[in-house]
Amino acid sequence: MSNTRLVSFSQVAGLTSPEVTSHYMLMVNVIDFVNPDGSPYVPPTPPTPTPEPLECVTKSTTYGSTVLGSQLTGTLAVYTGGVEPVDELYQWQRSSDGSSWSGISAWATDTATTYTTALADNDQYIRFASKAVDADGKTIYGSGNNVGPIEPTPIIVTDPTIMTDGLYSNPQEVYGYQTISMHSAVFAGGYGTITTKYRLQEQTDGSAWTSLTGWQSGIPTYDVSQSEPGDKLRFQTQGKDSLGTQKTSNSSTSTVGVATEIGTVSIAPPNTTGGPGTTITYDVLISGDANPMYIWSIRSGPGAIISPTNIGQEIEVRVNADATPGDSIQVQVTCSDPSAFDNGVGSIATIVVN
Repeated sequence: MSNTRLVSFSQVAGLTSPEVTSHYMLMVNVIDFVNPDGSPYVPPTPPTPTPEPLECVTKSTTYGSTVLGSQLTGTLAVYTGGVEPVDELYQWQRSSDGSSWSGISAWATDTATTYTTALADNDQYIRFASKAVDADGKTIYGSGNNVGPIEPTPIIVTDPTIMTDGLYSNPQEVYGYQTISMHSAVFAGGYGTITTKYRLQEQTDGSAWTSLTGWQSGIPTYDVSQSEPGDKLRFQTQGKDSLGTQKTSNSSTSTVGVATEIGTVSIAPPNTTGGPGTTITYDVLISGDANPMYIWSIRSGPGAIISPTNIGQEIEVRVNADATPGDSIQVQVTCSDPSAFDNGVGSIATIVVN
């Protein structure tokens, strides 16, 4: 009993014993306590301690990358005081200006402390918000910093668009007898999946570029004979990410050239004889209007080109010293001119060893 009234006993009778009277007393059962006026005694209620005020000692924080699609992490706030029980609640929030906030998740005591930014977070600020509510309904907010604005990485070109005529990449000139195509550019960055489309453009008389095809998902091809000599052509690759952000890569520009012809190739002398150590000078002529590069080689037999280079209209060939009579040496020339529709034609001359 924490509160009792002092009770004194006097003139207690009935102490009988042959022993010393100080060793004995009469047992008394206390049934109730009353006030002097006879009313029941009620012990006073101890005072209720006043709780400390609810306060935020440390605000929640948010950290992580501002790159769209990255994971952010929040840390919990620290609160003290308040009327128990005190609920500590958390919520991921976004804002367009870093001032007015809306909830991404609901207020909860067990909200995840990590969040991966999504498409809706583009150009937004994100924070891990916090508040505490005590049993009296007192609310204290403890939201700290934010991260943003959230933006995707720029789209970049890692490999450019390449024009091809089937033989060369990014030729300076293309010709009416050719069909040209392209290799797609390669992109990186952006948000989500980057899709690619392609088109062909033409420039005539130094005017602005005009599109010969619309943007299409397949690689285009083009018959150069549809353009005039002097026109310029280029291919384009367009990369577009999930946000609709675009990046365009142009191929190098090719000029439509005038097609030529190599025609008939003649080697002089076409057939000759020579003994071991004999040197023979060869010349080549063509019937067409091309201006080819002449490339010589020994196709077979015991002979060697002794000129400083194997390229040119004239060449010197020597019969090897170990050649034997009856051996045959074949000397070949190939005419190379990309402007010629018959590029790569050639001829063979023969030396018979005597």
